[in-house]
Amino acid sequence: MVQDGKIAVLKLGCETDFVANNDLFNDLIQRVLTSAIGTECVSFDVLDEVKKEELTTMVAEVVGKLGENMKIIELFVKKLPSSDVYVYTHAGSKLIAVVYYNAIVADATESVKKAALQIAAMDPTYLSVDTIPTQEIETMKTEFESEVKASGKPEAVIPNIVA
Repeated sequence: MVQDGKIAVLKLGCETDFVANNDLFNDLIQRVLTSAIGTECVSFDVLDEVKKEELTTMVAEVVGKLGENMKIIELFVKKLPSSDVYVYTHAGSKLIAVVYYNAIVADATESVKKAALQIAAMDPTYLSVDTIPTQEIETMKTEFESEVKASGKPEAVIPNIVA
């Protein structure tokens, strides 16, 4: 959901496709996202207790109606860095790719769509460069440096290539 300059993504687990395709389940998703959009959180686990209780109660009400266990697995709410955002939802809504961009050309939609498809296909580990642990960045730099040296590039250009 994109609303009020924020994006909210919810991973709501259930036990069967029957429930996942049910209108009550889909309505619940929209209600949880609408309620959560007023917050900013990187994870359901770090959400404040009052909001967490409110969302859990919403889920429990639908569990009572459908008779199947459901659980909020993940929730992500973030302010959009720009007004240009493309959300790709893969068939079955089991995979979502979100691309923030600043359009230089009048209609960048097709290019951004292709980028979102590639992101979904590559199954990235991190949401953004900012979330990669420092230790992993250093390990990757060391690996890249070794590869560049092995390729025979001049010593003076290696730091720029690695960066």
